[in-house]
Amino acid sequence: MQEISDKRFVITGGSGLIGTRVAQTLLERGAAHVTLLDNLSLSALTHLDDLISDDRVTFVQADILDRESLTEAFDGADGVFAIAAFLVIPMSRDVRLGLNVNINGMMNVIEAARAASVGKVVFASSISVYGAAIDGLVSESSPFSSTDISPTFALYALSKLIGEQLGALYAASGGPEFSTVRFATVYGERQHERGLNALQIVKAYKAIQMGERPVIVGSGDDGHDFIYVGDAAEGMVRTMEVGRTGAAYNIATGRSLTTREAVEAVIRITGTDLRPRFVPDERGAAAPTLRESLHLDVSAAKTDLDWEAAVGIEEGIGMMISWLDRVE
Repeated sequence: MQEISDKRFVITGGSGLIGTRVAQTLLERGAAHVTLLDNLSLSALTHLDDLISDDRVTFVQADILDRESLTEAFDGADGVFAIAAFLVIPMSRDVRLGLNVNINGMMNVIEAARAASVGKVVFASSISVYGAAIDGLVSESSPFSSTDISPTFALYALSKLIGEQLGALYAASGGPEFSTVRFATVYGERQHERGLNALQIVKAYKAIQMGERPVIVGSGDDGHDFIYVGDAAEGMVRTMEVGRTGAAYNIATGRSLTTREAVEAVIRITGTDLRPRFVPDERGAAAPTLRESLHLDVSAAKTDLDWEAAVGIEEGIGMMISWLDRVE
């Protein structure tokens, strides 16, 4: 068990969607200090004033490919949240760098944590590790399937699986304790533009703002598990506290929602009469077509972490829209 109150933590990828919310959650739990570590290649320090102004928060611009910088940043830390990574869209643009970051960068994080005597690392993985294995209830023991998925998506998923196994390997050979969270589709405040599925929610709202019909890519019948970033961050912090070493946890709502239903939620919240229009799906990096069939087993998170998602889709989208209105 890793206490949060009065402890020190480092978050790689600390300026992003999930990293900033993990930091906020840690501070609310009484953490003594939080270091946000990011190379700012995929994000920026904009909209972070509320965090950086806290005396308990330090920002360090560093790259997880630089192990020496990591070891220095991890010095004195009780725990590390390993979030920095290439997502599917950036990886589709630079596969070599994406694999280097996701695999060698993750190895650097673990080795630096061991060198700095960090107690525990929690790794941000993804439900992409199941690939096309989406029939029935998807639990942490479901295998990866490469059937009918794009090469880029497969490479991203496999890089996450390698990261999980690197952590387990080092934990078994004297390294820091290591647990994994497998995030579903995370959305919310500070939403980035690299998420394949959550981005459709943002684009729908921006279209409505401009008086245009929201666009749905494909049929809109693809199923996803949309989880609000506050719930996702709480799940990751709970994993730091009580997650079992070597265990992986689905951090999701356990409920399937189609893209069409998510866009319809945006339409209801905004009160617009505009109806969606549909365009062909030409995304080369797209995830498997799930057609309302994604059902993630979240029982392990409930049992081990005493965690479950609390925010519904309309409430979560409403909070994201309020944030977008404030910053634009």
